[in-house]
Amino acid sequence: MRILHWFSDPRESFPYVIGQVEKMAQCSLRSNKLSVILVPQQEVAIQLRRILAANGSFFLNIHFWTPEELRARFLRWNKQNLSETYQAVASREELHLVLSSVAASFSNKESLPEATRLLTGAVKRNPALLLRVFDMLDQANLEPGSFSSLKEVELLARVFYTVLDAQGLCTLSAMDRLLASKELPVKFESLLIFGFHGGHWPLFSILTAAARLARNLEVLLEAPQEVSFDLDSSWIGNWEEALGVPATCME
Repeated sequence: MRILHWFSDPRESFPYVIGQVEKMAQCSLRSNKLSVILVPQQEVAIQLRRILAANGSFFLNIHFWTPEELRARFLRWNKQNLSETYQAVASREELHLVLSSVAASFSNKESLPEATRLLTGAVKRNPALLLRVFDMLDQANLEPGSFSSLKEVELLARVFYTVLDAQGLCTLSAMDRLLASKELPVKFESLLIFGFHGGHWPLFSILTAAARLARNLEVLLEAPQEVSFDLDSSWIGNWEEALGVPATCME
C-alpha cells in the first residue's frame, strides 16, 4: 500500500497522524517487523508522544525516528555491503580544513590567472561561503562545471573531492546516495513519513530509500507555501514520481 497526502495546516494534520499511529500500533502487534514514524525533528516526535500519552493510547511498539536515526539504521543494515567502500562522513570542521588547504595550494600557483589566485586566496581565508555552494550542488548531485558562473571553481572542486576521498572521507549527501543505492529486503511493516517539505531536499534520497523498504507506506507532506511555491511543488512532484501515486489533499 502506497499513500501520498499533502496538508495545508500542520495543526490539523496532528489528529489524523495520531489516529494512524494508533492503527499502526495495533497492526504491529501481529508482526515482527518495524513500525516507524519518520519526522524531521525530535520535537515533532515528542509532541506526538505527548498527545498519544494524554489520549491513553498504546504506542510502545511504535518507533519515532529522525533522519539521523534513519541514517544510523541504514549504516547498520549495510554494514557488510559497505565494508570495502566505507568512508566516514566528514565533519564541518574537516570540510573547512580540506577546502582551505586546497585553496592555499591554488593561491600559490603563479601559472594560474590572477583572478583565480585572488579567488582561491579568499577561499583560503574563509572557505565557508564556497563550501555552502558546494553543499547545495552536492545535495542536488550536480557538478560546479554544470554552471558557467562556477567555471572558475570547477578545478578547485575536483581537487577538493579528490582529497576528501584520499582521506577516506565523504560528504553527508554522498553517504545518503550510497546508502540509498543498496538493495535491501523489506524492513518496515508500516512506515509513516510526516512533516517534510521542500526545505528538506537534501534528505530526498534517504527518505525515498526508506519508503522502498516499507510494506505499508504513508507519506504526509506540507502543502506548497507562497514564499517557496516552486520548490515545494517540485518536492511533491518528485514524491509522486518516486512512489508512482498521485498526491491528494488531506481534508
